[in-house]
Amino acid sequence: MTGLYLFSLVTMSISSLGSNGLNPVRLMDYQAKEEIVVRNPPRGLSQGASNICYTVTATLLLNHKICQEKGISPCSEAKLADQVSQNDVSRFQVPLQENKNTRMEYPGILYEDGGGGVASVLYNTLAIAKSSGFVNSDCARNDIFAAKTGEEAAAVVSEEEEWKKIKAIYEKGAKAVKEKENCYECGLEYAAGIMKDELKNYKIKTNPEDLLLALSGSFEEFKDILLVPFECQVDPNVIRTKNDLHPQAYPKSVKDKVTTEEMMNKIKSILMSQNLTSLSFCAKDDIKNPKITSIVGCHGNMHSLAIKAYKKICKKNDPNSCREVVQVQNSWGEQWQKDNENGWVDAIALISRTFNEAQTVVWIDGGPAPQTKTSTPSPVTASAY
Repeated sequence: MTGLYLFSLVTMSISSLGSNGLNPVRLMDYQAKEEIVVRNPPRGLSQGASNICYTVTATLLLNHKICQEKGISPCSEAKLADQVSQNDVSRFQVPLQENKNTRMEYPGILYEDGGGGVASVLYNTLAIAKSSGFVNSDCARNDIFAAKTGEEAAAVVSEEEEWKKIKAIYEKGAKAVKEKENCYECGLEYAAGIMKDELKNYKIKTNPEDLLLALSGSFEEFKDILLVPFECQVDPNVIRTKNDLHPQAYPKSVKDKVTTEEMMNKIKSILMSQNLTSLSFCAKDDIKNPKITSIVGCHGNMHSLAIKAYKKICKKNDPNSCREVVQVQNSWGEQWQKDNENGWVDAIALISRTFNEAQTVVWIDGGPAPQTKTSTPSPVTASAY
């Protein structure tokens, strides 16, 4: 992990959805004086019951780069075969040991244990992708255990119930397989039975041989094979890129001291280069009582999301009263976006919750990125958003 400072990013529960530092702004009351928009953003993703906001954000950044390279438009409607699997990115939360650089040497999907943050996930994912590509979302689908409901909090509860069922299947199966460890054919027959009966309603592409192997390992390895089957990790189920992509972070290290204004200017610069950027911030509702002044102090309440646009807006009835806003793509589901002004939130209030600390802003450099210019647009109308 040379050159990357890793902070502990512990994702917060969706069950506690609130403002969390995200203060929606009603744009129809304002007129835009300046705007920067990242064209052709990817479709939104939900973290669901996995509670891994930073892997969702990392996946959004990757999908945008893939659309840029392959000329896919609109990216929001890209085929699943042309988009990175969120499950695959979730595998790379923790760094590999030295001299280990293959997919098979990762410990599996660690939803409960957590990992680093957007920077570390991208670093690990891109390092592996150089040799083996990205698993696509058509093979390792993100919706295997997705709830039918569109309301995020209810969906999380539903998905958590599904995971309880899966864990029960694993525990029962692992015990049975251990009892049959001296009879491979018996174990294989048992695994085939699980796929036919207990897993038949899920969109799982693994096979009895791999499922038997999964039942012989840990629950993390079992989840890993269910969500990212071995057959999905090879052609034609992987996405390969020609461009050399690598993560960048700002501020780069704990030694770099910057102001909120400098953070805002950096975000604007990244958006100007037609790159999405991630922002990691303290999402605790009240950071004043007790007062929180650092990421360490916000332990357990950090959150990450993507930023895809910026505006400087002024009140229609008071042109001298202006503010800055950013449009975020959150991982709390499409309903959150709809309920919160399509993701337009107060920029300074949000950025101040990063405490201007190292690697709270992360983006992917490399690949085609057509330049854009800021503009002075026509008055903002409600129908435009």
